[in-house]
Parts: sequence; structure tokens; C-alpha cells
Amino acid sequence: MSKKKKKHTGLKVTLGILSVAVLAAAGLAGYYTWQKAKLSQEASRKAAQLEESYQQEVSSMQGVYKQWSDVVNVDTIYDGVSAMGVSLSGMTEEEATEALNEYYSDAVLEKKITLKTEGQDWSFTYADLGFTANTAEVAASAYGVCREGSLRQRYDRIMALASDPVELILSEEYNASKIDEILAKIDEEVTKEAKDATVTKEGDKFVTTKEVPGQKLDIEAMKETLTEKIKGQEDIELELAIEEVEPEIKEEDLKDFGAVIGTFNTYYDLANTPRNTNLEVGCSRISGLWMQPGDSFNFNDTVSPVDTASGYMEASTISNGQYVPGLGGGLCQVCTTLYNAVIRAELDVTERYSHSLEPGYVPNGQDAAMSIGGKNFQFVNTSKYPIYIEMSAYGGTLNCTIYGVEEHDPSRTVSFESYQVGTIAKPSPIYTKDDSMYEDEQKVTSYGREGLQYDVYKIVTENGKTTSEYFNSSTYSAVADRITIGTKKRPQQDTASSETSEENAGE
Repeated sequence: MSKKKKKHTGLKVTLGILSVAVLAAAGLAGYYTWQKAKLSQEASRKAAQLEESYQQEVSSMQGVYKQWSDVVNVDTIYDGVSAMGVSLSGMTEEEATEALNEYYSDAVLEKKITLKTEGQDWSFTYADLGFTANTAEVAASAYGVCREGSLRQRYDRIMALASDPVELILSEEYNASKIDEILAKIDEEVTKEAKDATVTKEGDKFVTTKEVPGQKLDIEAMKETLTEKIKGQEDIELELAIEEVEPEIKEEDLKDFGAVIGTFNTYYDLANTPRNTNLEVGCSRISGLWMQPGDSFNFNDTVSPVDTASGYMEASTISNGQYVPGLGGGLCQVCTTLYNAVIRAELDVTERYSHSLEPGYVPNGQDAAMSIGGKNFQFVNTSKYPIYIEMSAYGGTLNCTIYGVEEHDPSRTVSFESYQVGTIAKPSPIYTKDDSMYEDEQKVTSYGREGLQYDVYKIVTENGKTTSEYFNSSTYSAVADRITIGTKKRPQQDTASSETSEENAGE
């Protein structure tokens, strides 16, 4: 009995413990559930607080971003940006370009540059010099200020412009050749050519006139000064740099003018009227000619036109080694006479030819041939003074005298000597057929000649000393004989008639 009681008692204790455990577990589970619920409510509250804080922060940041955006995102140039002292704030790029153009026009382009001399003045503007500035490029740069980077970075830089503004510089250029053009035009107006002292012949005397100084603009000096001055881009007023130009020939230089520095005579046949007329006309074209230092003389141009309207006549001329009629025949003698006066004046001969045949009126090698469109004679006045040429054909004498200032020693004399240095064989005869002559007949229609070669030497005597030096060479062509031969056959004579004639002759 007692054992069974013990067993039941132990079971009850165990069940009791289990019950308590179950109750405890149930209670703990409920606690945890409650606690969890409590924690969930707290998390929700905190989350709500966070959300509210976030929304407030977002709302606040949106206001800041809007404030930044309102400042940054504008289509005009930001405050604090200028160029050359011109504020471009609040302008579009196009407006800024227009503003800079207006500024540049007023500040630079319309500024005046005045150059003056002796009551004359020339005014022009910087615009006339082709001044231009990169206004559109600077306006674009001004618009581009603070337009790179993040919104915050741009906003900060824009705000900093108030204390650290941006000043842009215009870049400009001008056309330097415009200065050259302006100065060249002024030079044309201010330049006065210097007038050399002159000399004229009045009767048998030479009369001089005084020289007149000239002036010209010192272009290089003015260009240098003007180029430096325009850098200041202000109104400019400058005196022109004028240089005086001294005449090359002064009255003092001509005090001894009138000396005969070269003269020469040739002679002609008074009976040949057409040729003599040509000599006179040719001389009239040359006589009275003045040549300044450095001037050139062209014989063919001077005596032209060679036509009947000018007074020339037909006379004998040399062509292809033969004397044939030609307009202006005899002008070669005028040319030769002038040539010999020129070389005795010791002027510089630049073109001269010998005749194809020896001329006869001057020593061989000392002639000068001419033909319009062909051979010519030219020389230059290489003296320091003017020269005056007189030529005449009168009474069988053709004279050329050159007047000037004697630059050599008074004792100096000049002459020329010719020497034959060679011959050229006469070519084979030239035959011409003539059907009016019998075939066994011939006649020489013109006799040829062998060619000749000459050297000419210049002989100078000065202060008792004589020198001889080679001067030039001349070649005269060899000319063939011209022979005419017959081509007509002789008629046959009758034999009987011949015998009868002989018998009669014997009687």
C-alpha cells in the first residue's frame, strides 16, 4: 500500500513540475511575443522618424539645389565677368559681342591719327589701318566662364566672382601694309623732285640756271614712329619726317661747262644731192640734244622715222655686200661721225657694229653701221655732267662736237689707230645666166674682194706719257665676183657661103 502511494506522489510531483514548466514556457512565449511587438512598434516609430527626417532633409536639399540651379542655369553671362573694363554681366553672347564691338569702335577704331607738315595735314583712323579685335571670341569666352564642373562647383565659382571677378583681354591686329599705302600716298604729295642746275646754249654761249633742292618723305622713319605710337591706341598727331633731296648737278658744277670733250669730222661729195639731204636731215635729228648723266642714246630711235615724210631721200646703201639704192642712204656716215666724237669724249659705247664693206670716209675699223630694224649704235653719258651734242653737214664737211665739263687732265689727248690683222679669202664667183648672151660669152658684172680684219688701238697721251691699248675689232666681209654667162646658142654658118666670102675677101 505504501509503495503505490509513493509512486503516485512522485508522478504528481513530476506532473506538477511539467505543468509549471509548460506554464513558464507559455508565459515566456507570450513575453517574447509582447516584447517583439513592442520592438516592432519602436522600429516603426524610429523608421517613421527617419523617414520624416529624410523628407525634411530632401525638402531642404531641394531648396538648396533650386537655389544653386537658379544661379547656375541661366543663358546670360554671370556677374563679375568683364572685358577691357566693359561689364558683360547679364548679357547674352550676342549682346556681349555687340557691346564689345561698340566699345572697340569708340575706344580704338574712331581714334584719329594726324600727320602734319608746312600747313598740310593728313588724317585717318585706326579703322583705316585695318584694326580688328576678336570681340566675338571674347564674348564666347565670357559666356563660358563657370560653365564647367558639377552644379555645386559651378555655384561656388559663381559666388566667388563677387570677390574675384574675371577680366578678359581683347586680342587685336592690324594690316601693316595699310601704313605703307598711306605713307606712300603722302610721299607722292609731299615729294618734290630736286631740279639740277641746267645749261642752255644762247648763240655761241652756254647759260646756266641754278639748281633747286627737292624733298621726300622719310618713309622708314615715319613707319617706325607710327608703328610704335599706335600701340597706345590714342589720338596721335605727328610731324612728318621730311628729307631734303640735294640736286645731283649744281650751278657750281657747271661753271666750266662748254668744253669740247669730243669732236670729229668726215667728208662727203657735194654733188650727191639725195645723199647730202639725208646727211642734213640725220644731223638735224641729233643736233641740240642734251643728255644728263646716265642717259642713254639710241641712234635708230633718234633718226626715225626714216621715210619721205621726214625729208629722207633714196640714196646708195650697202646691202649683202653690194651698194644698192635705199631710203636714208648716208645715215651710216652720220652714225660713224657721231661714234668717233663719242669715243673721243670717252663715253661708254654699249652697241656698235662695223659695216659689211669698208665705208671709205673713215679709217677701217673706226666706222659704225646702222640699219632700221637691224644694226644700231648706242652709248651712255657716263660723265658726271650733262653733255650737249651739235651736228652739222655743210659744205662737204660732216661735223659732230660734244660739249661738257672736262673731267680729265687738260694735257690729255685721245686718238685711234687701225691695224689690218687678217684677210678672208674671196669666195667662189656667183654666176648668173643670161639668155640674151651667147653661151661662149661672159662678163664680170661686179668685182668682189677678199675680206679684211682690223684691230683698233686707243692712243692716250697725258703729261707727256703715251699709252696704247686694244680698243675693238672689225671684220669686213669677203665678196664674190659676180659673173654673167650666156646661154644662147650661136647660129650655124653655111659652108659654101663661107668659101665664097673667103674668095671675095682674097680678091
